[in-house]
Amino acid sequence: MTLQLQAHKRDPGQSNKKLRKSGLIPCSIYGKNVESASLQISQHILQRCLKEGSRKVNIELDGKSFLASIEEAQREPASSKLLHVSFHAFNKNDEITMQVPLRIEGKAKGVIEGGALHHPIQSLTVHGKACDIPEELVLNVEQLELGSSLHVSDLKINGNIEIKESPEITLVACNFPKLQKIEEEAPETIEVAVDEIDDQESAA
Repeated sequence: MTLQLQAHKRDPGQSNKKLRKSGLIPCSIYGKNVESASLQISQHILQRCLKEGSRKVNIELDGKSFLASIEEAQREPASSKLLHVSFHAFNKNDEITMQVPLRIEGKAKGVIEGGALHHPIQSLTVHGKACDIPEELVLNVEQLELGSSLHVSDLKINGNIEIKESPEITLVACNFPKLQKIEEEAPETIEVAVDEIDDQESAA
């Protein structure tokens, strides 16, 4: 289900700093079918949206609903505090390209056997009609065994959309557990008294 964001027109006379102190984040929206506007949206709902990795949202504004994608989320470098969010609005039948989060589902066989799951890719680039692009791409790993991997080609997707990344790209792998290095024991040193060596040499 597409996340709903309640937005209001932003008062141009109010500073962004005061707006953030009141729990609201300054935003902007643009698109060929919507008049560009400055908005304000609850910081709480935006943080939740970004945390969940949502990219496609519904923005409710002045009694109208706009389907949009999150184009940019600006943050303060030092604290990662959210400063501003930009949205790109589109119609449901528009052809668009956007990043869609990848969610790993299930517990792999290889993990149960002691392996470690590795999935460096968090999202993929998807192209298609806005109405056909999912909120997330789900990859089930329950049958993944030790030493095996799953690729873009293993994703089950709607035939109306296209993933732009190569089908051969590895999305998740179940690696063998790392072996602990066993330190070699130092060879036993046999101590022989100097006097004993001298006696042996004299006897020879």
